[in-house]
Amino acid sequence: MDTMLLELYHRAFAVAGRFLKEANDHDIFSLELIDKLQNMNPSAREMAGTLRKIQSIIAIIADDSYEQQEMSINALQCVEVMKQIADSIERENIDRVKELIKELENLSNNPRPY
Repeated sequence: MDTMLLELYHRAFAVAGRFLKEANDHDIFSLELIDKLQNMNPSAREMAGTLRKIQSIIAIIADDSYEQQEMSINALQCVEVMKQIADSIERENIDRVKELIKELENLSNNPRPY
């Protein structure tokens, strides 16, 4: 396994983990959560952009093996969920944000690095 690829893969999930750490405060009211997420620095949209850049590099350096292609796909799934979270935060759709946070948690809890 390419060490650089594995390091990038772990970085992608570290970015997702950072967002989850900031976002996972279920003790605050929905409006406070939206306000907190709208004021994050970096924003969810910026984190999604960072994830996208990392995923693009993973896609370029990954070979045709199943494991490396799966890593690229898993990172891309994180990108897509983060983009949806950013959109939902902008729309102030707290229910959708919470659903997507759970989805991102599931992806982050099962990254399956090889």
